[in-house]
Amino acid sequence: MPSLQQVKDANLQLKNSKPGLVAVFAGGTSGIGESTCKEFIRNTVSPKAYIIGRNKVEASRIMQELKEINSKAEIHFLECDLTLLRNVDQVCNEIKEKEDLINLLFMSAGFLSMRRQETSEGLDRMMAIQYYSRMRLAVNLMPALAAASAAGEPARVHSALNAGKEGKMFLDDLPLENHFSLKNSAAQTTTMTTLAFDQLALAHPDIAFIHTSPGIVRTNITKGFGPVISSISGAFLILLAPFLTTPVQESGQRHLYAALSKNYLPMNTDNSERHVQRLNSKSEFCGENSELEEYRKNKVGPQIWEHTLQVFRTCT
Repeated sequence: MPSLQQVKDANLQLKNSKPGLVAVFAGGTSGIGESTCKEFIRNTVSPKAYIIGRNKVEASRIMQELKEINSKAEIHFLECDLTLLRNVDQVCNEIKEKEDLINLLFMSAGFLSMRRQETSEGLDRMMAIQYYSRMRLAVNLMPALAAASAAGEPARVHSALNAGKEGKMFLDDLPLENHFSLKNSAAQTTTMTTLAFDQLALAHPDIAFIHTSPGIVRTNITKGFGPVISSISGAFLILLAPFLTTPVQESGQRHLYAALSKNYLPMNTDNSERHVQRLNSKSEFCGENSELEEYRKNKVGPQIWEHTLQVFRTCT
């Protein structure tokens, strides 16, 4: 496990990289996304960041803080509800109009709910924001990521979700229309992310695909539970923070390390032949688990990806 100091030292080395790295942060107005964006701005030269989120007030505050961290940074906020794929397409078009190359797509937007909440596109909100919209972002921005790789620059796609906690899926009900629960949704989106990234890595071996587990980080993700349960969970985290949680700044430092470190390379340069780099909250590789191993053995990945593309065709 790399120590926090080793992580910080490695991030500092990013200042030796080419100036002007471009990153897109989907979910950058709070929590892990905000913290990782700050570390990106702090540790790179003349960076450019696109922050996608819903909260204009928070975005204004964050943009001011980012400019104070690095006055040469270029920051853009794009307002978007990421639970709707048509909104994802719109915001991606805005980015592609301005950028030919993208070095990092970092996705951390999250929402938790005890019950299925269907969007106007027929998807559950939690699954939409934690899986479908992330894959849509990756597909839409892939040409710009590929262009960065072809130019010899970093090209990374990073989903901060729950790597290492892959579990049983309902293959006959992938969108969980009939089997939704918080537990089922977490296992479904986590496992689908890893298997989908496997497929994307095979198709784009020059781009690194990274799936991480942040561990328990104090964020506002529980707001979907409602005010009572959200308040209780917040108090619980405050009491147990010194023992169980990762400080949000450390989480950002470790996520930047995972996102841009040379230790986590694209498939075509990784001798271990990993498709997707799966990392825990301490920047360690996650071991295989029986469910994931079985799904890979039975080549379920193509089925997951075809389902994902079918959802894209239906919703957009």
